[in-house]
Amino acid sequence: MTPTQADADTLYRRLEDGYQKIEKAQQEKRDTYFLDEFWLSLLREYQAVVSELQKAHEPQPEPEQSATQKGMFER
Repeated sequence: MTPTQADADTLYRRLEDGYQKIEKAQQEKRDTYFLDEFWLSLLREYQAVVSELQKAHEPQPEPEQSATQKGMFER
């Protein structure tokens, strides 16, 4: 299964929500260690999904012809 733009959008919203929770916890002087760690794991997941989406949209290189194919019709 390949990641979709919807997956990236969902992760982005979760990152935004998580960041707001971290900021609120910091304002309330609460420990944010576990929130920070979870947010970083979401960030890594988001980066991987975006990277896969970018690769899927990159133009694919033309396959190289072998020397036999190149010279087959040349004289």
